[in-house]
Amino acid sequence: MKEEIKFEYVLDKLNGGNVFDFDYVPQEKDRIEVWEHCIYTEINGYSRAYFENHMVFKFEKNKWHFGDYPFGFVFDELNRGKLKILHKNV
Repeated sequence: MKEEIKFEYVLDKLNGGNVFDFDYVPQEKDRIEVWEHCIYTEINGYSRAYFENHMVFKFEKNKWHFGDYPFGFVFDELNRGKLKILHKNV
């Protein structure tokens, strides 16, 4: 059975201090997307991305918040990385 990453765990880590392995200071409206798996599937003749266990976090009022924020907007990608789980009770 695979372990599922809980949004509460990620949110707690994000708001608990600097968890990034690169030089980064969050700015208002910054966004982080975390997904465990991405599959491309064909729907009605079009290739579409399907994100399994997709989580989105947005930085507002000096704090990270969990939520579903709409796709279809322009953003600058600053970095990509892997989420490192430090213990098994996620």
